Amino acid sequence: MRMTECGDGKPDLVSELLDMFGLAGRLKTELRHPWLSDGRQESVAQHCWMIALMAFVIAPHLEHKVELPEASMLILVRELA
Repeated sequence: MRMTECGDGKPDLVSELLDMFGLAGRLKTELRHPWLSDGRQESVAQHCWMIALMAFVIAPHLEHKVELPEASMLILVRELA
């Protein structure tokens, strides 16, 4: 992430967040390595969206409680690493 400073010498949080959003936006065009059953590749963003949707739909039906905010964070942040 690009680090800029405010007048007080501290990193500019807004600049850091904008950099992070730019990185996340590139996930729309970053293709995953596995091929889908129909012979195409999906983007990282498409994959994250589908996994998050699956978590929200399936979680209420599981025997063990799933903390959806934490699960969603793991799903999204994992792809930024």
